[in-house]
Amino acid sequence: MIHRLLLLSLPLLLACGGDEPAGPPPVRPVRYHQVTVADLKGSITFLGVTQAGQEAQLAFKVGGLVQQVAVQDGQRVRRGQLIAAISPEDYRLQVEQAQVQVKQAETGFQVARSTYERVARLYESNSVSLSEYEQAKGNYEASQAQLEAARKQEQAARNQLSYTRLTAPYDGVISSLKVEASELVGAGNPVGTLSSEGAPLVEVGVADRYVDQLRPGLPVEIRLSAMPEQRFQGEVVELAYGQSPATTYPVRARFVAPGTTI
Repeated sequence: MIHRLLLLSLPLLLACGGDEPAGPPPVRPVRYHQVTVADLKGSITFLGVTQAGQEAQLAFKVGGLVQQVAVQDGQRVRRGQLIAAISPEDYRLQVEQAQVQVKQAETGFQVARSTYERVARLYESNSVSLSEYEQAKGNYEASQAQLEAARKQEQAARNQLSYTRLTAPYDGVISSLKVEASELVGAGNPVGTLSSEGAPLVEVGVADRYVDQLRPGLPVEIRLSAMPEQRFQGEVVELAYGQSPATTYPVRARFVAPGTTI
């Protein structure tokens, strides 16, 4: 495997597989693998792990009583699928109150507009004073601003109501559910984790003497411990130049083959 990669004349290559472990595994393991770093003189093996290519901590934007938890740990979900819901009653009442305020503001605006139009015609014929005209105009502009504010408040209340339903932002697998029905949750409190099902990232800890030879976009070959006979093409996507406590640098690579799912 290493010799085949060296034919590409790359200064540094990664591959999942090898015999000489160096450096501890990263903190958030999903599946452990040995990651071999090869240069033109030989190879060195590092421990690495696969991580979901995309991971989201799910949380409600509003707080309330959990009415329903619609998924279980390990369940696959589709984008837009319901994860959990909190009781919407209080938020529905806020929408109704906002609608009443909009109607009141619309009535006030219509009266103020009619008054302003009438006074404006009278002012053109010198039938009313300038102060009366300016007062009518000011009332009209104020009522218009009040109507716009009321409509924005109604939209904000509708948004709050929609936030009582927590849905999946993308296709993936649910893990680490932290809530149950009838529990109180606060806005922003974690409900669970959603991990994408697509190609994962591979993270390894690379010794400082090799990091200078890496760069984003560098082609790599990956071998997983669960599938030792298979080879996957990948590329470096991220290098962390701040050293970890173990004096290694976290390096991430991604699978580049279309549709790669591990």
